[in-house]
Amino acid sequence: MRIKNDFVTNSSSTSFTFIFKGGKKENLFEGIKENSKLFSLKYLGNQCSSDEITEDIKKILRKRKDISKISTLESLISKEEQSLQRIKKDIKLLKEPSKGLCRWKKFLKEGIKEIETRIEFLKELKENGFDSFLEVEWGNQIGMGQIQGGNTGECMYGKGPKKVVRKNLVVYNVWGLEGD
Repeated sequence: MRIKNDFVTNSSSTSFTFIFKGGKKENLFEGIKENSKLFSLKYLGNQCSSDEITEDIKKILRKRKDISKISTLESLISKEEQSLQRIKKDIKLLKEPSKGLCRWKKFLKEGIKEIETRIEFLKELKENGFDSFLEVEWGNQIGMGQIQGGNTGECMYGKGPKKVVRKNLVVYNVWGLEGD
């Protein structure tokens, strides 16, 4: 048996969805600037500002064009609806009455409720004129997330907004929508 006795990390990341009006990065940056207090964060000796958050997003949009792009809110709703259909299909396939499968089925049904809540929330935003989104992932250490470590990584991971709705900007992470 081998025992690991060197340093072990607990790296993690948190994804945020920025929803805004106008479809251009400038509209997103303006929304962040107008709501700068939301992004003046302190966590474990680190602090960051809305300007640093904006710079992170600019960096991601420049460097990671393959996976990071501003998309339509309609495409996010469609993605969520496809996820919902896949899970419903998976539940139908689970016919075995074993104890483990019953727990799995319960877990999937809870997932359905969460996705339905997100879809309802997104459709309401669309009705209120929101039309664009960008997903950004901040990690608390090097190797995790699109933005890895540093002040903004630590702050957004530890203290980033769970769910914020303003007239021109909505920011949430998946955990922020639970229980709504």
